Amino acid sequence: MTIEKKIEGGTIVLVPNDKISSNSAIELEKEVVQALDEYKEVIIDFANVPYMSSAGLRVLLLGQKKAKANKASLKLTNVPDIINDVLEATGFLDFIEII
Repeated sequence: MTIEKKIEGGTIVLVPNDKISSNSAIELEKEVVQALDEYKEVIIDFANVPYMSSAGLRVLLLGQKKAKANKASLKLTNVPDIINDVLEATGFLDFIEII
Protein backbone atom coordinates (compact mmCIF):
# COMPACT_ATOMS: atom_id res chain seq x y z
CA MET A 1 0.00 0.00 0.00
CA THR A 2 1.16 3.51 -0.73
CA ILE A 3 0.08 6.38 1.50
CA GLU A 4 0.27 9.87 0.05
CA LYS A 5 0.75 12.78 2.44
CA LYS A 6 -0.64 16.25 1.86
CA ILE A 7 0.30 18.97 4.31
CA GLU A 8 -2.00 21.98 4.56
CA GLY A 9 -0.90 24.33 7.33
CA GLY A 10 -1.18 22.52 10.66
CA THR A 11 -3.12 19.67 9.07
CA ILE A 12 -1.86 16.54 7.38
CA VAL A 13 -4.02 14.47 5.06
CA LEU A 14 -3.08 10.80 4.70
CA VAL A 15 -4.36 9.16 1.52
CA PRO A 16 -4.07 5.35 1.56
CA ASN A 17 -4.23 3.88 -1.94
CA ASP A 18 -5.47 0.32 -1.48
CA LYS A 19 -7.55 -1.88 0.78
CA ILE A 20 -6.74 -1.77 4.48
CA SER A 21 -6.11 -5.35 5.55
CA SER A 22 -4.06 -6.94 8.30
CA ASN A 23 -0.85 -6.47 6.30
CA SER A 24 -1.37 -2.88 5.18
CA ALA A 25 -2.87 -1.75 8.51
CA ILE A 26 0.59 -1.94 10.07
CA GLU A 27 1.89 0.66 7.63
CA LEU A 28 -1.16 2.89 8.10
CA GLU A 29 -0.81 2.68 11.89
CA LYS A 30 2.81 3.81 11.66
CA GLU A 31 1.85 6.80 9.50
CA VAL A 32 -1.11 7.79 11.71
CA VAL A 33 0.94 7.62 14.92
CA GLN A 34 3.77 9.64 13.38
CA ALA A 35 1.33 12.22 11.99
CA LEU A 36 -0.37 12.64 15.37
CA ASP A 37 3.04 13.26 16.97
CA GLU A 38 3.71 16.11 14.53
CA TYR A 39 0.31 17.67 13.68
CA LYS A 40 -2.75 18.82 15.63
CA GLU A 41 -5.17 17.67 12.91
CA VAL A 42 -4.86 14.43 10.96
CA ILE A 43 -7.32 13.54 8.22
CA ILE A 44 -7.45 10.12 6.59
CA ASP A 45 -8.88 10.33 3.07
CA PHE A 46 -10.63 7.07 2.16
CA ALA A 47 -11.27 8.01 -1.50
CA ASN A 48 -9.02 5.18 -2.75
CA VAL A 49 -9.87 2.56 -0.10
CA PRO A 50 -12.35 -0.04 -1.38
CA TYR A 51 -12.21 -2.29 1.72
CA MET A 52 -11.19 -2.16 5.36
CA SER A 53 -10.81 -5.16 7.67
CA SER A 54 -11.04 -5.19 11.45
CA ALA A 55 -7.30 -4.42 11.48
CA GLY A 56 -8.22 -1.04 10.01
CA LEU A 57 -10.74 -0.49 12.79
CA ARG A 58 -7.97 -1.18 15.28
CA VAL A 59 -5.81 1.51 13.64
CA LEU A 60 -8.66 4.02 13.88
CA LEU A 61 -9.24 3.18 17.55
CA LEU A 62 -5.54 3.49 18.36
CA GLY A 63 -5.35 6.74 16.38
CA GLN A 64 -8.34 8.22 18.17
CA LYS A 65 -6.85 7.36 21.57
CA LYS A 66 -3.51 8.92 20.60
CA ALA A 67 -5.24 12.02 19.21
CA LYS A 68 -7.12 12.50 22.48
CA ALA A 69 -3.92 12.04 24.51
CA ASN A 70 -2.10 14.58 22.30
CA LYS A 71 -5.04 17.04 22.30
CA ALA A 72 -5.21 16.60 18.53
CA SER A 73 -7.95 15.43 16.19
CA LEU A 74 -8.32 12.49 13.84
CA LYS A 75 -10.96 12.84 11.14
CA LEU A 76 -12.01 10.80 8.11
CA THR A 77 -13.14 11.98 4.71
CA ASN A 78 -14.46 10.45 1.48
CA VAL A 79 -15.53 7.31 3.33
CA PRO A 80 -17.24 4.80 0.97
CA ASP A 81 -20.73 3.67 1.98
CA ILE A 82 -19.59 0.11 2.71
CA ILE A 83 -16.92 1.30 5.15
CA ASN A 84 -19.28 3.88 6.64
CA ASP A 85 -21.77 1.08 7.32
CA VAL A 86 -19.10 -0.87 9.23
CA LEU A 87 -18.13 2.24 11.22
CA GLU A 88 -21.78 2.82 12.08
CA ALA A 89 -22.46 -0.81 13.03
CA THR A 90 -19.42 -0.96 15.31
CA GLY A 91 -20.14 2.36 17.04
CA PHE A 92 -17.05 4.09 15.68
CA LEU A 93 -19.15 7.03 14.44
CA ASP A 94 -19.75 7.89 18.09
CA PHE A 95 -16.13 8.99 18.48
CA ILE A 96 -14.64 9.50 15.00
CA GLU A 97 -15.72 12.48 12.93
CA ILE A 98 -16.37 12.17 9.21
CA ILE A 99 -16.01 15.40 7.29
